[in-house]
Amino acid sequence: MSAGQIPSWLLGAALTVGAIKHGIPAAPVRDRYGRRGYSQRFRRALAGLALVTAGLVVVAPTRTLGTALAIAITAGMIGSALALRAPGRAILPAIILLLAIVTNLISSS
Repeated sequence: MSAGQIPSWLLGAALTVGAIKHGIPAAPVRDRYGRRGYSQRFRRALAGLALVTAGLVVVAPTRTLGTALAIAITAGMIGSALALRAPGRAILPAIILLLAIVTNLISSS
């Protein structure tokens, strides 16, 4: 693995962990989705999309598509957290968003 691939693997790992956390959630995560008005179907769909995105990010030919999806997912998470006046919930997605942007910049060059 080259140094240029490290951000993509980190991004893929972060997305996989997020997919597992939201796909097979503990009760507080399920409850949080309900309190925010999101269905459990939406939670599972988002987890599945994050898992697919993780796979796209680590494979070189699909990395650009994967990073674009990662940027969209994390931007949505940040927007949702800010709209619900929970800025603390936007910190981790913001870090992942920055990692997605760096991955995209490295893979584009």
